[in-house]
Amino acid sequence: MNSNVLYLTLFFFLISPLFSSVNAQQKQQEEAEINSGLYGKGHSIGVTIFGTGVGAVGRKVLANGDQVELNVSYTGQLVGLDEDDENTEFYSGVDLVPGYNFLVGEKIKNESKEIKLVRNYLSLKAGYTFSHFDRSMAIITWRRERFREKNKTYGFGLDLGFIYYGALNPEDLNVFPQDGAGIYFRLDWNFYR
Repeated sequence: MNSNVLYLTLFFFLISPLFSSVNAQQKQQEEAEINSGLYGKGHSIGVTIFGTGVGAVGRKVLANGDQVELNVSYTGQLVGLDEDDENTEFYSGVDLVPGYNFLVGEKIKNESKEIKLVRNYLSLKAGYTFSHFDRSMAIITWRRERFREKNKTYGFGLDLGFIYYGALNPEDLNVFPQDGAGIYFRLDWNFYR
C-alpha cells in the first residue's frame, strides 16, 4: 500500500507543472485579448489636487498614445517680504500649465480577479502663475495613469518629479524667495469621452 501512495504522489508531482503552465498560458491569452486602445481614448476632463494647486485638467490623446494637456488651478503663494521671513504674506492666484506627456510604455496587470491597464509617461510642462507676484515654472515628471477593465473611460493619474519656478522680473520685486526648485507631486482623476 505504501508503494501505491508513493507512485501516486510521484505521478501528481510530475504532472503538476503541466497544470501551472496551462494556467500561465490561459492568463497570457486573457491578457492578449485585452485591447489597450479602448482605455482612455479621445478627450478627457478631470480634477487635480496638489501639484501647483487645486484645479481642472483637460487632455487630448494623440494617435501614437501621447497626450497634450492643459491644467488650470487655484494656487497660493507664501511670500517673504524681507530676508528674515519675519514679515510674510499669502497671495492667491491662478496657474496655467500646458504640458506634453510622452507615452513610455503600458502594462496589463491581472490582480485579484481585476484587470488593470497601467500607462507610464515622461511629462514636460511649462507654466505661468497669474498672481500679485507673477512667476514662471518648468516641470518634468514621471506620470502613471491607471485604468480598470470595468470602467475604461475613468483614469487615475499620479505625477512625480521636479519643479523649478522663478519670478519674471526679480529686480523689480523685493520679495523672497524669488526663485526655487522642489518636488512636484500631483494626483488627478480623469473622465474620457
